[in-house]
Amino acid sequence: MSIYLKPLSDNGSQDEYNVVILCPNHHRMMHYADVKIFEREESKRKLIVNNIEKYIIYK
Repeated sequence: MSIYLKPLSDNGSQDEYNVVILCPNHHRMMHYADVKIFEREESKRKLIVNNIEKYIIYK
């Protein structure tokens, strides 16, 4: 399953950097968690999920 970091309804794109592939459990978690998503900086993007800092690393 996939999730858009910036939803299409908020003018998000279908660009590969706006989509994350998740298992069904983590997909559901992203919908119900308190998630703050930051702009991509070079090869990583910062997320804060339920007050825990995480990163998406692009290769």
